[in-house]
Amino acid sequence: NLFFLFVAKNRGSKWANKVYEFFRGGVSIMDNVNFNAEKNGELKIVKVLNQYKGLVVFDVGANVGDWSVMLTQNPKIHAFEILPDTYNLLKRNLGSKDNIFINNVGLSNENGTMEVHLSQHSDVTTAHKLKGVNQHENYYCSTEICKIIKAENYIEQNQIDVIDFLKI
Repeated sequence: NLFFLFVAKNRGSKWANKVYEFFRGGVSIMDNVNFNAEKNGELKIVKVLNQYKGLVVFDVGANVGDWSVMLTQNPKIHAFEILPDTYNLLKRNLGSKDNIFINNVGLSNENGTMEVHLSQHSDVTTAHKLKGVNQHENYYCSTEICKIIKAENYIEQNQIDVIDFLKI
């Protein structure tokens, strides 16, 4: 389409960015890419999980704990948040609960560290910044080195027999 080619050629201009944001919003709605638990299906999953007591739940990428706090049947929640600043918010929000184990690490298949790329919006991150892709090159503006641990080791050290639900 000639219109989109014209917009692409003017990438970076104020008006082209406005056009981009307009269409991006439409695509987001169509693809149901949002963090609203009522609209994206997560609330339905939470309602099913809340029918059971004594579950072991892994909340990987727990952010500030909004998802974990919706679980009401006192499950054992192992929450993982790799970014230190976000971890501090998570700890403040959920740290007083005896059934929640908060970890300032990412789960992986190995122990070590990894680069996490942050956008100007602190809650949007990626571990896989795509080189040569303009949206990634311009969107992710800083990098943090964060600790990762091998999931198998964590499970063994914490004597976890079964993970009933893994939220990533």
